[in-house]
Amino acid sequence: MSAASRVITVNGMDVTVTECPRRSGFGPLPVFAAVTDDGVRTVFNTNLFPNAIGRARDMAAAARKSQNSLRETYRAQWLALAQVIEELGVKA
Repeated sequence: MSAASRVITVNGMDVTVTECPRRSGFGPLPVFAAVTDDGVRTVFNTNLFPNAIGRARDMAAAARKSQNSLRETYRAQWLALAQVIEELGVKA
């Protein structure tokens, strides 16, 4: 992906996923940012979790159960992040 953006549609919502620039101290794996049209942004550092895909899917499930008014936005972002991580084959 290398700093290129990708738009993924999840449940009718467009989510733009971008790989963040690498910085020292963040680890060797990529850090991703997911942004929706309403301006909500989620950043996910794949270096922090041995199973990044599973963690992203768990976060999507937790967002679905949330009472937050933005739950569908967060769910879409986490599902898009999981999809990109899986497609790129990011392994811990």
